[in-house]
Amino acid sequence: MTEKTIRDFMDELKSEKPTPGGGGVSALTSASGVALIMMVANLTLKHQKYEDWHALCNLTRNKAESMLQELINAVDEDAEIFGSLMEAYKTKDDMIIGKASIDAAMTPLYVMQISAQALELCYGLLGKSNPNLESDLYVASHCLKAGMESSKYSIDANLPGIERIDPEMAKELKSNTAEALKQGIEIVNKIHK
Repeated sequence: MTEKTIRDFMDELKSEKPTPGGGGVSALTSASGVALIMMVANLTLKHQKYEDWHALCNLTRNKAESMLQELINAVDEDAEIFGSLMEAYKTKDDMIIGKASIDAAMTPLYVMQISAQALELCYGLLGKSNPNLESDLYVASHCLKAGMESSKYSIDANLPGIERIDPEMAKELKSNTAEALKQGIEIVNKIHK
């Protein structure tokens, strides 16, 4: 998926194929937020007058780079895992479906966790980066929040299959999802205060 042009990706997205779907779009939305954070860091590093913030921007850019790669990879992972999940449902075997549902829930949970970390980076650049780009940090925070909230839907969709084989794991997954979302929203609220 990630080797396609934006237009090709949109053509695939609007087609009758099940992937890419919501999970891939969630990861891509968060990836856009991380890329914006990197843009702000890069454009701050470009100007000597912001030299006091160069060390922070360098560190932020380096951390964000690995996050961006993880989120881009998640777009492809989501499509792969969804294919496996659909094959599992054909078996009508609760154990096989449950295991595939666990796998399918892990990628969006990871997207949520990375997005929450990226929101910390975004918050860290407010007032410590090129002030002309503050609006880009606000957009980045909304992308990351949207990626997190959207990923939650993917996790919720897989909970019934997980609950049938491991109710305790389903409960833990709900808790981890709620915690990641709460953490992210708290940071977004600090960014927009």
